[in-house]
Amino acid sequence: MRKKNVIWASVLLVDDKIKHWGVLSHKKSCVKDFYKDFMYAGDSMKDYINSPNCRVENNCFERTNEVSKRMIFEKLAPQWFSQWELSESYARSKKPY
Repeated sequence: MRKKNVIWASVLLVDDKIKHWGVLSHKKSCVKDFYKDFMYAGDSMKDYINSPNCRVENNCFERTNEVSKRMIFEKLAPQWFSQWELSESYARSKKPY
């Protein structure tokens, strides 16, 4: 069950570099959860599913009186994403930070 006051930042890392990312009301827990992102980018998901160099990381942000949804999307999640570089094959038009 999803909590209304929780926002998840999820990132798909290949060789410790961002391949895909998302800020959503639910957590992406495996490579297959990024299926639509792969379709959008024109990549083949099968190249990544069993790769030992591919992993998913998540961070949970809780909305409170001091922390708004907008703050999570515009400040907190991008700060968290900035700990990784972008992959050379990064295909999304919007950057995570």
